Amino acid sequence: MPAFSLTDAAFEGFRLTRERPRVVAAWALLYALMSLITAVVMVSTIGPEFATLRAAQSSGPADPAVAMEQLRKLSPFFVTIFPFVLVFWSVLTCAVYRAVLRPELAGFGRLRFGGEEVRMIGLTVILWLLMFATVFLSTLFVSFGGMMAAGAGVLAGLLGNMISLAALIVTIWVWVRLSLAGPVTFMTGEIHVFRSWTMTRGHFWPLAGAYAMAVVLSVVVSLLAYIIFRATAGVFVTLSGHPLSEAARVFEPNVTSLAAYFTPAQVLYQGFWSVVQVVVYAVLLSPAAVIYASLTGRPVNS
Repeated sequence: MPAFSLTDAAFEGFRLTRERPRVVAAWALLYALMSLITAVVMVSTIGPEFATLRAAQSSGPADPAVAMEQLRKLSPFFVTIFPFVLVFWSVLTCAVYRAVLRPELAGFGRLRFGGEEVRMIGLTVILWLLMFATVFLSTLFVSFGGMMAAGAGVLAGLLGNMISLAALIVTIWVWVRLSLAGPVTFMTGEIHVFRSWTMTRGHFWPLAGAYAMAVVLSVVVSLLAYIIFRATAGVFVTLSGHPLSEAARVFEPNVTSLAAYFTPAQVLYQGFWSVVQVVVYAVLLSPAAVIYASLTGRPVNS
């Protein structure tokens, strides 16, 4: 039997956002600030190349040389935005953990930047490197399996598919077992990557079930929000006398300049999507905090 409730863990994000609307508003403001920074960096780095990159993307599959050239043009954006993404993700992650695990700590949206956030940045970098290594190794096995599956003979194909499936299962297993590294680091005041491995021993399936439920819920929320916004935008565009295709432009913003990017429709979309995204983040991040609290006997009262 699991030492925690799957449904409580999966639905904690919804409970948190429902009972703490001011916290959600603060997180949405943080996300909106990150969106503004992203827009400024995009305009500054790839704005002049925007038309060329979009044309190359719409022209279909590119040869390796063209793909490498596109990556070279995009690299200044990724290099510049990476530190901001690290800080944003760490601050928001700690805010969610603080709301779930340390509700007695008040403040604007539970948002802070101190030692806890710095340690979360370090942990995030380590986990991203581990993820890269895991994905790289899994890709090698999947590629090997694909080559065997494409080879002659039913047995070779079956073996190749089994190798690919095994690589996927191992990847999921590793990341489920390491999933409590964030709460452990947050609560102990030290970066711990593999202590999660010990804590999750014997709890893989309940953990996987809770995370799967949270992922499904977040996908449903995102799809419903997308449909609602798209339908609402379509109605307003039609009533204003513009073609319906205008509604789709908000999903393909013009980054040649800040004025071209921040149209009224884009500002409305970014505000709406900021709220949706922080709810999704809360749904995805809360289960690990709830599970950590349950396994360590700590009460959860957000």
